[in-house]
Amino acid sequence: IYYEKAVQLAIKSDSKIQLAGAYRKSGSNYSNSNNFIKALENYQNSVSIYENLGLQSEIARLYNLIGLTYSDLRSEDKAIQFYLKSLNIYENILNDLEGIGTVYINIGNLYYSQENYEFALHYFDEALQLNKKLDDKFGIAICFTNLGNVLADNNEVSKGLNYYFQSIEIQENLKDSNGIAVNYNNIGDCYITLKQYNEASSYIDKAAEIANLVSDEGLLAVIYINKADLNYKQNNWGEGIVNAHKSLKLSKKLENLEYQILNYLYLSQGYEKLNSTQESLNYLKEYQKLKDSVENNDKRKNVELFHALNDLENKRNTIDELSSKNELAEIKYENEKKISYFLIILITIIGLFLIISINLHTSRKKAFSLLEFKNHQINTMNEEIKKQSNKLTLLNTTKDKFFSIIAHDLKNPFN
Repeated sequence: IYYEKAVQLAIKSDSKIQLAGAYRKSGSNYSNSNNFIKALENYQNSVSIYENLGLQSEIARLYNLIGLTYSDLRSEDKAIQFYLKSLNIYENILNDLEGIGTVYINIGNLYYSQENYEFALHYFDEALQLNKKLDDKFGIAICFTNLGNVLADNNEVSKGLNYYFQSIEIQENLKDSNGIAVNYNNIGDCYITLKQYNEASSYIDKAAEIANLVSDEGLLAVIYINKADLNYKQNNWGEGIVNAHKSLKLSKKLENLEYQILNYLYLSQGYEKLNSTQESLNYLKEYQKLKDSVENNDKRKNVELFHALNDLENKRNTIDELSSKNELAEIKYENEKKISYFLIILITIIGLFLIISINLHTSRKKAFSLLEFKNHQINTMNEEIKKQSNKLTLLNTTKDKFFSIIAHDLKNPFN
C-alpha cells in the first residue's frame, strides 16, 4: 500500500529517480510475497526509467533482480538472458566486483539446478574468491552454503558438511538466523544420506524452530519434506504423511511446483505403505499429471537454456583465451621495454664516454697547443737574449777597445 502511494507521489512530483526507486522496491516486495508477475511488472517499469536516465549501476541491479524473478518462475531461459545483461554491465562498464560476484552466484545456481555440478562449483568458487577479496562476510557465508550444496549433491557429503559448518560460523557472528536455519536443514539432509538419523533429526528440528520464528514458509516447506523423508527412512509412515501434507499445503501457497511434485510422490508412497490403496493412487495420479506438465514445459526451456549457457561458456573461453594472449603480449611488451631501457642506458653511457673522451682530447690538444706556443715564446726569447748577449759582448769589446785607445792617447800627455 505504501509503496503504491510512493509511486503515485513520485508521478505527481515528476521525480524520475524516486519513481524508479519506488517501482524497484515495490517489485522486491511482490517478489518476497511470491507474486512474481507483479514483481516483474514493477521491475520493468523501474528499469525503463533508469535506462532513460543512463544509470548503469541501477540497470545492472535490476537486470539481476529480473533474472532472479524469472528463475523463481522456472523460466531459466529468460533468467540467463538477464543475468548475462547484468554481468556485461558489471564487468565491462562498472568493474563492480560485488555485482559480478552476485551474478556469478545466480549463474552457479542455474548450473546447479541443471545438475551440472562442475560448472556450478566453478562459478560459486569464483564468487567466493571475489567476496574474500572484498571481505564480504555475508557473501562468503552464502558461497560456503552453495559450495556445500553442490558437493553434498555430488556424493561428497563430508566436504559439503564442512562448508555448511564454515557458513554457520560466519552467520552466527552476523546474527543471520535465516541463513543458520538453511544450513541446519542442509546438515540434517546430509546426515539422512549418511544414515545418522538422530543427528539428522536434531538439526532439522533446529532448522524448523528458527524457520517458524522468522516465518520463512519456503524454508518450512523444504524442512517438512526432509522430515517426511526422515520419517520414511525410520518406517514412521504416519508421521511422514503428516509432514508431507504440511509441506504440500505450503508448496501450493507458494505455487512451487517442484515441492508439490515431491510431496505428491511422498504421499503416494506413504499411503501405499499404510495399505490405503485409493489414497495412494489418487496422489500418484496428481504426481504424474503435474510431473508431465512441468517436464513438457521444461523441455523447450531446457533447450534454450542449454544454448544460452553454452554461449556463455564459449564467451568465457574466448575471454580467457584473449586474457592469456593479452598476458603473453604484456610479458613480451615488458621484455621489449626492458631491452629498450637497457639499450637506451647503454647508448647513454657510450655517449657520455664519447663526450668525456672528446672533451679530454680537446683539452689535451689545447694543452699541447698552449705548450707549443709557450715553447715558441721561450725559443723566441732565447734568441732575443742571445742577440742581446752578443750585442752586449760587442759593446763591451768596443768599450774596452775605446778605453784602451783613450788610455793610450792620454798616457803621454799625462806623463
